[in-house]
Amino acid sequence: MKNISRRKFGKLIGGAAIAAPAAAIAQQQRPKQPPPPPPPPPAAAAAPPTPAPAVARENRLKLTADQEARVKQAVERRERQAAVIREYPLETADEPAFVFRVKTGGNRKA
Repeated sequence: MKNISRRKFGKLIGGAAIAAPAAAIAQQQRPKQPPPPPPPPPAAAAAPPTPAPAVARENRLKLTADQEARVKQAVERRERQAAVIREYPLETADEPAFVFRVKTGGNRKA
């Protein structure tokens, strides 16, 4: 991450403080448009997209048939797991499952 001085940070925050109300005013003055239609639901049995032949040839690993079958099974298993996670409803106000705290080498208490 790039180090930034306090002075530069203050200027950035000041600019954001000025730009935010201006953007809100511009948003209010814009004519309201109807929301775009929702995308169609994905097909349940749709095949995964295949890469272009040239890309597939360049990035192809040398795997045995057994290894390829195991990789495909692993990918399918992860896709099923991800689908279950995506189905779980989350509210905007839900708290995270954990709190991240940075620990330094010193004897500081949080």
